[in-house]
Amino acid sequence: MVAGMAATKQDLMAWVQEVGLEALKEAFEADTTAGAGPKGKHSQDRINHRWGTTDTELPFGGRRIGLKRPRVRSKSGREVMLPRVARFQAEDPLPERVPNQLVLVCRPSATG
Repeated sequence: MVAGMAATKQDLMAWVQEVGLEALKEAFEADTTAGAGPKGKHSQDRINHRWGTTDTELPFGGRRIGLKRPRVRSKSGREVMLPRVARFQAEDPLPERVPNQLVLVCRPSATG
């Protein structure tokens, strides 16, 4: 039973990490769109513009990962930090307690 719970936790953690990484990418893209406008749409009023991608190191699920994220620069050429990148670099968005809590919530009850 313990082996089954450990395997379930490992599979669940892999799934949570996969979904979490996709959510991070979507959040970074939303910040980029908010700061630099929609991709492929030009605007004279824009104060920032997209500037490719870069590898960024983040804490994620109790380890450090590398993730490509969009870059944004001001018209003067200075790098603009995406708000969620700064926040997620400072704090793990997927602490170890999350999969533990999911396993507890998803496990069958002893009463039926």
